[in-house]
Amino acid sequence: LTIQAGVEVRFRQGAGLYVGNNDTWDTQYKGALQAIGGVSEEDRILFTSDVSPRNPGDWDGITFGNETQSDASQLSYVTVQYGGSYRGNSSNIYCESASPSITHSDILDSGYYGISLNASAARLEGNTIARSRSQGVSLHGEAEDGEAFVIGNTITEHEGDGIEWGRAPGRLEGNTIRSNQGHGLSAYRSKMAVIDNILSDNTQDAMNVGAEILAQSHGNSGSGNGRDLIAVRGGQIETDTTWTQEMFADTALPYLITGTIQVHARQTGRPAPTLTLQPGVTLRFESYGGIQIGYAYSNHRYEGLLEARGTAQAPISFISAKQSPETGDWQG
Repeated sequence: LTIQAGVEVRFRQGAGLYVGNNDTWDTQYKGALQAIGGVSEEDRILFTSDVSPRNPGDWDGITFGNETQSDASQLSYVTVQYGGSYRGNSSNIYCESASPSITHSDILDSGYYGISLNASAARLEGNTIARSRSQGVSLHGEAEDGEAFVIGNTITEHEGDGIEWGRAPGRLEGNTIRSNQGHGLSAYRSKMAVIDNILSDNTQDAMNVGAEILAQSHGNSGSGNGRDLIAVRGGQIETDTTWTQEMFADTALPYLITGTIQVHARQTGRPAPTLTLQPGVTLRFESYGGIQIGYAYSNHRYEGLLEARGTAQAPISFISAKQSPETGDWQG
């Protein structure tokens, strides 16, 4: 299906646009969607509600199913608004094992998620994703055809987290994530790169992540959040990882360890991973926070290493997160 520049498509309640789906008998229905508008307002393509007055969740949204021809599917210079009904997939745009390109578009006023990717290697670049009733962008599951790229977007004014990222590889780079009612970024159990993002004025943490997220993270900055810090809620580090204070650029946001970080190989006989803390890093621990290096039970040994070499000018600190610290505040 090709939609030309300047076209407006309106949807009634219960309606949506579905691309490339399987039926219950495993019959393949392949399909693709090309909607490429123009830079000017009159050339943009609009997908919107036919309900009056318009509200988030009026229609089902756009779904790219698992038989989508991803390399032939593109949304560019389009506006998608007021979709994301619970009758559909709760998203303005939903990708199920499909990887379209979505660029230079406005994804607005969803009834739940702005964009939801499940086992998708979609590319989201240069979009404004705003005012969803839950997360702005939600990513889950590993794609068979690569990894997701979320680059240079503005993700703002959502009632949940700006981005929720779980169990999915990918790259989050150069985004502005601001004024969301949850965390700027919530991520867990994902081998992802988090680079040069600006996270500001979010109600909760700038970043709330698992320990494994930080292996490829640097150059991020943030201010005005509920907590201007990187909250690390535990997790397992199984590859060599370096943490630097410069990961949050000039704002020097501290780490807050809220659970137990485990540093060890996942299987016996595997090389021991090293967690390296560079000079100047300060780790603050809540009551359930701690670091466990290596692990053994019965005759099984899972090795790990910690390297923390500070300097007189830039010491490394492991301290309680409490304003009035006491003995036994954290796990050690």
